[in-house]
Amino acid sequence: VQLIALLDDPSVPVQREASARLVALGEEASPALLTAMEEGGPRQQSLALWTVRQSGVYHGAMFNVLRKLATDSDYQVRANACAVLAR
Repeated sequence: VQLIALLDDPSVPVQREASARLVALGEEASPALLTAMEEGGPRQQSLALWTVRQSGVYHGAMFNVLRKLATDSDYQVRANACAVLAR
């Protein structure tokens, strides 16, 4: 959960490190990433989506959230959601 909060850090290196550690956690990070996609702000949602894409860990529970985010008003959130759905 602390790593999820770091996805919203203003420092890009901190965001990248948090994302890399979440990717390394794999399946274990999925619940926290799903929460970030549902409840986070645009930056956190976008980075959570990117992290999901990098980890390759997808769950059926994510599908409805991904569909919703694919029509989000933020272009980065939309692009990352569509990229995850395309996989």
